[in-house]
Amino acid sequence: MCHGNLAQASANFINAQLSALWENSKACNDKEPHKKESKDIVTKHGTAFREFYEESGSASLHAIFQIPHLEFLCNHELVLFLRVENGQYKAEKSRYGLKNTTLAVRLSYHFQDLSASLGGKHCDISILSFNSSSATLIAESSVLNHGQSHDFDALSLLLKNHYIPTLIDAGHLNLLVLPPSYTGKKEIDHGVIASRILPRSLLFGTQVAKLNEILNHHWLAAIRYHDAHKEVVSTELRDTYLSQYKATWLDGDLWAIYQFSPLRLQVLCSTEVIMHFKADIRVYRDDAEKELHSVLKDWEIAVIFRVVNKDGHVVLDQFHPPRIASHSCSLPCQPLEGNLDEVFRREFKLSILHTYVELIFQYGHYQLYPDFHEPSDPERKREGQEGRDVGEKPSPRSEPLPDPGHAAGTVYPGRKDTKFAIEWELLWKKFVEETETSLRGFHQLISVTQGGINAHLLALWRKAKHIGAKHLETDKRLLILTHFDSKKYTGGSAHLPHFSCELGAPQVELVIKNGSKSVIVYFFIQNISFELSNKVHQFKDWVLAFQFDLKLVPVKVTGSTGVEGHRQLILDPTTAVLLHHRSSFGSLVEMKETDIIRSLYGSLSTNFIQRYIKAFVDAEQHILYTIPIFGHEHHEHGVSEIAFSIVPFSVSFFGGRIFQGLWGKSYHIVERNMIVFYSVSGGDRIPEKPLVPGPFGRPSPHTPHGTLLLSRERFLETFIIKPLAEINARTTVLCTFSGRGVDRKRWEIVLGTWGPQRLSDDCQWERKEHSADRLNYEWENIEMWQYYAHGKGIAEGSYTITVKTLNKLSIPTGDHSGPLVIQLKGESTLSLKYEFHPQKHWSGGLKATWETPIELVSDSGSGLSIKYDKQIKADVQKTQDDHTEKAFDVGRLALESLHDPFKTVFASSISNFGEIFKGLNSSFSGIYKGLRLPHTDFVLANPAFTANGDLLLQILVKTVERPVGHPPSGFPLPEPPSPQRSVIQYLNTPIPAFGSLPSLQAAPEYNFNSDVEKLKEALKSSGTNEELLIQTLTPLSAMHLAILTSRYRASTGKDLLTAIESISGRWIRNLMSSSRQKDVLAALVRGPISYDIKILHEALSSAGCVLRSRYPSFTDIFIFFSAPLHRPLSILIVSTSSQTRSTNLFLKLVPKALTSPS
Repeated sequence: MCHGNLAQASANFINAQLSALWENSKACNDKEPHKKESKDIVTKHGTAFREFYEESGSASLHAIFQIPHLEFLCNHELVLFLRVENGQYKAEKSRYGLKNTTLAVRLSYHFQDLSASLGGKHCDISILSFNSSSATLIAESSVLNHGQSHDFDALSLLLKNHYIPTLIDAGHLNLLVLPPSYTGKKEIDHGVIASRILPRSLLFGTQVAKLNEILNHHWLAAIRYHDAHKEVVSTELRDTYLSQYKATWLDGDLWAIYQFSPLRLQVLCSTEVIMHFKADIRVYRDDAEKELHSVLKDWEIAVIFRVVNKDGHVVLDQFHPPRIASHSCSLPCQPLEGNLDEVFRREFKLSILHTYVELIFQYGHYQLYPDFHEPSDPERKREGQEGRDVGEKPSPRSEPLPDPGHAAGTVYPGRKDTKFAIEWELLWKKFVEETETSLRGFHQLISVTQGGINAHLLALWRKAKHIGAKHLETDKRLLILTHFDSKKYTGGSAHLPHFSCELGAPQVELVIKNGSKSVIVYFFIQNISFELSNKVHQFKDWVLAFQFDLKLVPVKVTGSTGVEGHRQLILDPTTAVLLHHRSSFGSLVEMKETDIIRSLYGSLSTNFIQRYIKAFVDAEQHILYTIPIFGHEHHEHGVSEIAFSIVPFSVSFFGGRIFQGLWGKSYHIVERNMIVFYSVSGGDRIPEKPLVPGPFGRPSPHTPHGTLLLSRERFLETFIIKPLAEINARTTVLCTFSGRGVDRKRWEIVLGTWGPQRLSDDCQWERKEHSADRLNYEWENIEMWQYYAHGKGIAEGSYTITVKTLNKLSIPTGDHSGPLVIQLKGESTLSLKYEFHPQKHWSGGLKATWETPIELVSDSGSGLSIKYDKQIKADVQKTQDDHTEKAFDVGRLALESLHDPFKTVFASSISNFGEIFKGLNSSFSGIYKGLRLPHTDFVLANPAFTANGDLLLQILVKTVERPVGHPPSGFPLPEPPSPQRSVIQYLNTPIPAFGSLPSLQAAPEYNFNSDVEKLKEALKSSGTNEELLIQTLTPLSAMHLAILTSRYRASTGKDLLTAIESISGRWIRNLMSSSRQKDVLAALVRGPISYDIKILHEALSSAGCVLRSRYPSFTDIFIFFSAPLHRPLSILIVSTSSQTRSTNLFLKLVPKALTSPS
């Protein structure tokens, strides 16, 4: 045998054995043709290479083969080519022909080395062994009849499970690698001579295209770094060598400059890959690169590496030496003198294999996945990812809407990974109901979510697409969001290539790490054209990711009150850095002219920053927020000092992990990452003590634009508790003796309240121990006057007057639906008492009670407003108890004489209640002026108090347009319907508008407080009061039930439907025979639309489309719907008569909620 690699000799020797074995099999088959379908195992093995028949269940294979041969792919896998002269296979009930076809089967293999003694001499024998379980039919390399269909999966299983194992059992695939060697083991490397490379899309579960994309990005980053440091004498080799590398040839006699194309990866087999190094080479005679020797174009070296998977990292194995794959190299001949062609080829191969490859391992590019490389500059170094999940980079799309486009439920829709689950009720309880710490001196916390920022940018981009010539100049500034032409913009450097582009809506990703004040802004380039050397180059679908630092800057704005100070949160353009690892460049790297790619991409960062981003800033689109900074004399909540930070959503809720990204499976988490502004107002200073960590954002399945959190001291105590202290002063009734105290037939008593001169006295509310879902305050005042009479004409004894005032304030906390209702009520009593001895006494009194709700209502159009009764009606009652006739007459006359004055005094004290709240509506209702955005207004909505008394409000963008159909979760919470649409008719039944919260205005006569208390009594844990439950629910209309359900949740924090369903199955079962009637009470609470949708869903989940309606045994409804469920349903109801099986109990259970007025 020859010296060197004997791979080709081995392949020839093995294929010769296959040919001989086939000839033997053919002879055996010709000898006994009648036994070809015999169960005789000897015959089956002997004829298998020529003819094979196997039947297994519903599948079978029958084929007559020609001579097989194999080709080695690498040192671990080969392809066995089976030429079928005639045959067929069956899969299920279909038959497929195999006449004149070639089947390519990929198999893994290994060499089994043996030592033996032949003729008294020691020799080495190597046997080729196959792994039949690895057999895979390769359709791309098979030759099949044109136009004929095949079931490749079925055929592959027949070959893998039947034919290949038969060949191995028959000994046909136990082949000698080479003839026995008497001189030791021979060198065999099949990979370096392999000429066939099968297409493989995956490597250890990772897309090969993804690996090549990463390599492309490394190459582009090297180009950009090289372009940015052209004038620098010495640059970091690690940042440039993938783009350009300088080598010495012929022991330093020549210098070669390699200008590389991007590295390209091909998979040989599961353990080996080929890396292609393609370069244009300029050879110089001197190190200064002044004397050019020659130019070598498109030289390409293919190097084989072994690849391994280490803990999820795909890496090149540095412990197995790389080799040249000669069949995959391309080194075209050059017109060079002498024999330099071969010399240069040898030098290029040696420099790549022994020097350049070492750089790949030294600088980290041997890790193919995930991305490892850390450039020195200008790319910022990335911190370790422990405990921090960074999502995939965004992909190009025409309109960057999230997928999927709906709100996150208890578990993210369509995903079962608990790592991404959000339990909203638990989170709300953790954040709001258990928040006992105050804001530690801060007055306001404004949180703005990533989802809210991106919803606003999308709205502006959509607005820009419809801007015409007649629009204002301020609106025309938005055009920078949709298109740009550098020729129309005077900024930037003249030497840079001009470009024009069309853009999608920019999107922002908050950078989540300790101390971060940075964001990544993604510019979605739909079409971009560069003009270079009088030639236009066009590209599509780029994503350019720039990292910016956020900065709060002061600005003076001239307003109606003069010059006002503001703070603007801006993207600092001086910190803009192109993040190539988060960017995509479409087909840029596929261009053949690498010099054009270098020119365009090398200057791209500078070009885009100096031109587009500068124009973006000039159009003021870099301003994210404007926050007024002025004294409280101009605005109740004008900020005097402010700071901000980036806070991840629920740091502790996911086991300490935090998430960063834009889209992907953790989208519902990252869109809730937020910028939090910490501020103080009224001239105060930022406190030095740190704020307790927390998300400070409303935990909601729908992503809000942001939230405003006002401290208890700043809002509740200043604007609610303190003004209501005046109510205490006004409702505290005073009563004293005057003149002679008690005359013959009357008590001389003067009634009054604390006059204006005493309204400033301390009548402050006292905070009581709060319940699980309420903050409770009280004001109590008691005064007693006593007169003892002993004289002629007056009954001897003690005459006593006692006045008592008890006011109560109850504020709901935690999550609730509908308006936030603060309950304010009071009681004033006047007691008269005469005592002489136990047998001779009399008592009587007057009691006035009053109650009024204070409602915080939010509306998408008008924002937050505070509603209250301007006139409060008091209920005055009189009581008396007497034992002596004379004393009774005197007391009765006194009591009668006091009734009207008491009623008059008390009524005047609680009149004109609205004066107490002056300034409150002006501070919070309407447009929210504590935060501003260009081209839009904010409103405050959905108020809620925490257990500590801080007020949490949702910030809505008033001008965000609603997309067609269901809104994606990147948009703010769906806007509540306007007042005129708060009630709709469904089957002639008034109900709340679909998706909205019930308004008290829809049923002003309904006293829900009484029914809430009845439900609490009926559903208490000690036992269910079924009769009280029925009596409470069945008389109510659908609107009343909707209000009651909302108020029950606000009062108890529990869902009424869940409470009903949890107990109804236990006791209703004994009262009703019909299974449908068991669900009547739950159906009432669910409401007409929700119940019909439930029935519709159940029907569509089973066979048939005829549904029972919510009128049990009365009507069949056929439902035809012409739009998805998130749009209004078109329902056709066809009534059919059926026998009524009503009972007294059933009639009792059918309420107005389920019957129309007709």
